[in-house]
Amino acid sequence: LAVNRGLASGAVLYTDSTHLKANANKNKFDLEQVQVKPQQYLAALDAAVSEDRAAHGKAPLKDKPGEHGSEPESRTIKVSRTDKDSGYMVRDGKPKGFFYLDHRTVDGRHAIITDTYATPATVHDSVPYLGRLDRQRQRFGFTIRAAGVDAGYAAAAITQGLEERNIYAVIGYRTPTHRDGYFYKREFRYDEKLDVYICPNRQLLGYRTTNREGYRQYHSDPEQCRNCPVRNKCTQSANSTKVVTRHVWEASRERTDQHRLNRVGKRIYKRRKETVERSFADAKQTARPSLRKDAWAGQSATAVPAGRHRAEHQEDRPAAEQNGARYAFYSPDHLNGRLSKPTPALSELRQKLNRKPIKPIPKTNPTK
Repeated sequence: LAVNRGLASGAVLYTDSTHLKANANKNKFDLEQVQVKPQQYLAALDAAVSEDRAAHGKAPLKDKPGEHGSEPESRTIKVSRTDKDSGYMVRDGKPKGFFYLDHRTVDGRHAIITDTYATPATVHDSVPYLGRLDRQRQRFGFTIRAAGVDAGYAAAAITQGLEERNIYAVIGYRTPTHRDGYFYKREFRYDEKLDVYICPNRQLLGYRTTNREGYRQYHSDPEQCRNCPVRNKCTQSANSTKVVTRHVWEASRERTDQHRLNRVGKRIYKRRKETVERSFADAKQTARPSLRKDAWAGQSATAVPAGRHRAEHQEDRPAAEQNGARYAFYSPDHLNGRLSKPTPALSELRQKLNRKPIKPIPKTNPTK
């Protein structure tokens, strides 16, 4: 309905995620061994790695675990005894425990929510991102021209996927990991024509190999590094060799980083805090408190649904309430002035959107 009335176009989409607490005690869990599921982009990455190794005259890599009958890779995770669909979240600055992630996408025109998706908290923000964009393109017929996301989506696989979909991406700046007293990676300049890195002391680091994770490795000459005057700021390796890595899709990441610095990219990213961040804030202040109060009223603890179904209900209902409020506020009737006098319904909607009407200033007698 919002698309038909021109309130959402899908031209610019903003995506982010927030955590939803699961109905589970963080101290009651079991340790289970689970198989690691391959991510969707790994097939494309394997093809890119094979192509890159062939271009450099390297032999193909051997089969990794889980391929052609070999034993699949596995890891140990914490599984809640109450809500087995949730994931145990351990992130800096976030509470520890069993949570879900609410992945939300909003339209850049009037912040109409176009997609919500719940995953366990152990799933990274960027994993379902491209798939959810494709779903919106197929379901609503969106022609997505630009996308704005925070630094959590700053990955080469994301930038490569957005370029393949012809989407102008603007991604927040991610502070690189850095060891105090050592050179930054940006101080090693890459020469695309020669396919080498040039160190701060103007020595060449040549290509050595491309690993399974998609990173090219560039190694320095140990004879030059051994007597280098700035070696203590470069490497302390026992073999006197500096190794610099570069992803096979790093070029797309570098091009996307430049979008954030130009005029168009700044305008797109500035709008992010007014759309998806505001949408999450409204949900936490208005819709979700009411959900906690009356959604399961009169039901026993055993009757309250658990698992991913509950998480999806926690995100779908606030999203529907917010979209209804936004549709009423930005409807053509309201914008054309047909509802010039604020009705009680509009006043309530404005309060939900933190757009309270301005109260008239009481008249005072200047002589008193």
